[in-house]
Amino acid sequence: SFDGLAQFSDLITSNFDNKQNRQFISKFQSVVQNTCSSNSDPNLEECSVIVQSVNGQPVANSANARGRHLLPRNLQSFSMSLEYEIVIQATCDQPDCSDANDIATRLYNRVTTDLRQGTDDGTVIHQLQAPPIPIKPLLDRASVTEEFSIFDSSDLASLSIWYPDWSGQSQTCKND
Repeated sequence: SFDGLAQFSDLITSNFDNKQNRQFISKFQSVVQNTCSSNSDPNLEECSVIVQSVNGQPVANSANARGRHLLPRNLQSFSMSLEYEIVIQATCDQPDCSDANDIATRLYNRVTTDLRQGTDDGTVIHQLQAPPIPIKPLLDRASVTEEFSIFDSSDLASLSIWYPDWSGQSQTCKND
């Protein structure tokens, strides 16, 4: 897993209430998850996204939220920062999973490149504006920048114990 920070500027916030905040967060998670999952890497099994905080305030559905909720803002426009985590599950090619670090690094590079490209070319904003969430007018002037934590794949071995699928069903390695 690795962390991301999306910074939106020039959001129009009139009537940007808690419901719209939740819709925006949900839509953002879907956009990032779809971008990650659309990666055609054969080792990618699953990608999930968890928004952890908005403007430094924990989000109610994150593990560290402690019941806080976002408050509506009544400004002409403002910036919003979303801190999130991307969790990627992948399979190994080698029976002993000696290629786990290489696969993790490759997936990190592909996912972050795809997200940066979507940010730069406006795809992220366009996808956030798409139905069924009626928040398009709030994003008419918005722009977004992305930052990602540095991923050190050398730590991967210490996080998981990899072993062959002894039952032979998946023909891959497991780390559960």
